[in-house]
Amino acid sequence: MSYMLTGEVTGVSKIATGTPAALAASAKGRFSIDPNNAEFDGMGGQIQGKGGSLGIRIDVDCVGVDAADIALWWPETPCVQVAAFPDIVATLDDGTNGAQYVLSAGQPAGFKASLGPGPDAQLIYTLGIGFALATPQAAAVDAAVYTTYLGHSRGDVVVAMPGDEGALSFDLEAAIELEMHDPLNARGAAAKRFPEGLYIKSFKPQLSVVTSQLFTIAELMADVYTGNAITITCTNGTAAENVTFTIADAAPSGALDSAMESGTAMGFGQMWKPKTGNRFGWCKVT
Repeated sequence: MSYMLTGEVTGVSKIATGTPAALAASAKGRFSIDPNNAEFDGMGGQIQGKGGSLGIRIDVDCVGVDAADIALWWPETPCVQVAAFPDIVATLDDGTNGAQYVLSAGQPAGFKASLGPGPDAQLIYTLGIGFALATPQAAAVDAAVYTTYLGHSRGDVVVAMPGDEGALSFDLEAAIELEMHDPLNARGAAAKRFPEGLYIKSFKPQLSVVTSQLFTIAELMADVYTGNAITITCTNGTAAENVTFTIADAAPSGALDSAMESGTAMGFGQMWKPKTGNRFGWCKVT
């Protein structure tokens, strides 16, 4: 029987000069190409259509990522592009009858680090990347490689907050909006639908935390917020695998979600965003 290409991502790695390099210890993801088709609807049901500039994106859920790679999603100074962002090789479907793409001219397109409330929770990263170019190749050309990192489970993670409210779970996010750099320059054959590049249009970080104790109401209702320091330290016993997120100037944001039930374990939801200043560098990764 003929095979079916599902498009499921079955392998993902960084790649440089034709050599794959590990991005994570384990990963799964979604790969998409938006054709951005141009269409013109005419009278009598007549339609004209033509492919536009391609929007290429991959979103990877993963564990066991090196701090230096995570830092690519957290530029410390205002920028429109992150320098030296790695190319990615992605294998789709089963690796035999599927397809493989080398994705290049990429930029960060969203980040989330999440640790849930359960006893089996571990730190999971969701890494979004947009690309200006996708080069197809045979599925078996580059085998995916992975780190041997252990990752960070519940007992490896410490969230130090003002007042020590006792963090139960958290989501650290950076919403990154990319824009195509797509000037009307001469383009060669088979390259007319690829933009010249991508740039960061907006960068909006935030931290959402569920705590076991209520956040200080006085701080939430203060005339002027005090910038709060929050540190998320992830250590599993191997120094090379440590990751630390350091937030220096956080202010409470959004409604305080205070549980009102009795007889059950309670959690209090709170959100933190930059107080004043620049969003870039709000969270430093080491």
